Amino acid sequence: MGNSKFIWLICGSLLCACSEKADFSYELQPEQRFQTIHNFAASDAWHLQYIGKNWPEAKKEHMADLLFSQELDSCGNPRGIGLSMWRFNVGAGSYEIGERSMIERKSKRMECFMLPDGSYDWNKQSGQQWFLRAAKKRGVPYTLAFSNAAPYFMSRNGSTFSPDSLAINLRPDQYRNLALFFATVMQHFDSIGLAFDYISPLNEPQVDWWNARQEGMYATNKECYKVLDAMNKVWKERGMKPDIVFGEAADYNFLLNDNTYRPQVDNQLVELYSDGGIYSTSTMENVLPIVSAHAYWTTWPLDVMIKTRQTLADRIRTMTPAHDFWMTEYCILEKTPMIPEGNSQRDLGMRTALYVSRIIHADLAIANSCAWGWWLAISPWDHKDGLIYVEPQKPIDDIEEATMSLRYDGNIVTTKLLWALGNYSRFVRPGMVRIGITSGQKNSIEDELQGIMLSAYMEPQTGKKVVVLINMLESNKIVEIGNLNDAKIYVTDENHNLEYMGEGCHKFGINARSVVTLVEN
Repeated sequence: MGNSKFIWLICGSLLCACSEKADFSYELQPEQRFQTIHNFAASDAWHLQYIGKNWPEAKKEHMADLLFSQELDSCGNPRGIGLSMWRFNVGAGSYEIGERSMIERKSKRMECFMLPDGSYDWNKQSGQQWFLRAAKKRGVPYTLAFSNAAPYFMSRNGSTFSPDSLAINLRPDQYRNLALFFATVMQHFDSIGLAFDYISPLNEPQVDWWNARQEGMYATNKECYKVLDAMNKVWKERGMKPDIVFGEAADYNFLLNDNTYRPQVDNQLVELYSDGGIYSTSTMENVLPIVSAHAYWTTWPLDVMIKTRQTLADRIRTMTPAHDFWMTEYCILEKTPMIPEGNSQRDLGMRTALYVSRIIHADLAIANSCAWGWWLAISPWDHKDGLIYVEPQKPIDDIEEATMSLRYDGNIVTTKLLWALGNYSRFVRPGMVRIGITSGQKNSIEDELQGIMLSAYMEPQTGKKVVVLINMLESNKIVEIGNLNDAKIYVTDENHNLEYMGEGCHKFGINARSVVTLVEN
């Protein structure tokens, strides 16, 4: 049915595909329930420190609407992608120490709330605070503070990363002070009405951060345990709520394997999460039962993507059944046949949007992730790392000069990836449960990942269902879905950005190379 004729009407209704023969058929199984969805997220590092502080108010509000808004326009189109988690990067002071930070790009140097004398300046990171307020104002349900490194004055080398040692860049007498710093940040933002729901203190501790591109801190499993133990004790002393999320493993293999190239930082499911682990956190009252990791380097080939996620879901279910799994960060790094240039060069179109949508599907439907997070919400660089890009208002050849010119103003460029993520984040809301699906096809998982993918979610209280479909194929298809009531249809493809296309029932025309969300009435 590659030449099926169906027509989308903008701000109107769908000319029904009900008379067409279905290419693919599915049946929803509401009684079969999997994970409860917690959030879809993105992060504020790094350039938002300038954008939020200096850019014209109208442009900042527009970007905030694109990321956070849950409103619809007069045609029923979403104004934004309604992220349900906003990640705030708590800086370690590379900005204050300048060149001594050894971080080459000035735009990636971060301020620190705490000063070397132990006092605090809460005017720091004001640009990021603007976007935090904007997220709260637009009803983003969850916010998380995350740290890449300890404040430079607590470190062993006086910097915010350590290029010459595979040990934590934190002096032995500073574990408690680091915990006190994190606790004070959490309590301050609570006191001004901008409370963080969670804090993630250790980001990708398996990385040695030798390349001087950003703040970062390597930490062995033992050192991670010492940081968490110090935080747990400080949280108890101050009577704080349990909100510590540990993990942010650099990729899934560090959770699963004990024979990586970093043996002191791998095998984390066994060593740090399981009850019998040598550095088990399971008895720490203030560390939540959440396993978190990043999806980097596990997305190709497809058999590796599938097996890694199947193994992860199975291990969590059998080894740490009380824990949820969160995929907290991804952007394209790998070079694959579909993305041969890898991270280099922006791609504003459907190629990257489809590639990433497939990863979202795999993490939700195979790994049973309760959360999915993209890396940078807004990027000034020519990489595949942003949902939104900013660029100079006139061409500037030097990369660093161009980036720093964006401190005060610039142009805003949206991506198909932004809207494709919105096919999930805007409609698959916190508290929804992923439900089962039976297929009329006999395709393998690998076949599905190259063709039509479908996942379904339900509000437990109302029974209202949401279905997200991805069509990787070069042709239009008719999809029939049993056990789905009349549904509103939202489409992202070459010609539409999460656009409302009217309503349909049971049979739906799915455009080639598109992401489609069906929202039951």
